[in-house]
Amino acid sequence: RTTYGGAIIFYKMELTTAYQYYLKAKSAYPYDLGEVAEMLDYALSYDDECAPALCLMGQIQMEALKDFDAAEHYFQRALIADPRYVDTYKYLSKLLIWIGSIAKAE
Repeated sequence: RTTYGGAIIFYKMELTTAYQYYLKAKSAYPYDLGEVAEMLDYALSYDDECAPALCLMGQIQMEALKDFDAAEHYFQRALIADPRYVDTYKYLSKLLIWIGSIAKAE
């Protein structure tokens, strides 16, 4: 969005296929884990460095499946893919607190 002569101009934002699948997965979480897993698989097949999809995969591992090692793995991949994606820090910190690694969470 920008202004030109007082008028606000909106630019068309293209969503990648991976991000579109991530959005579908996000809207289904936590109500339909099968659908979420399928959409995330699609998202990561299009872009294996899609930080939102990796973060949501970590969230599922942590909250639904209680597989904390897998969750940390996905959060670390998300951080490498995009260190600016702030949700990853939130969920990784939550995970580290859950597993008693408070010093690492800080």
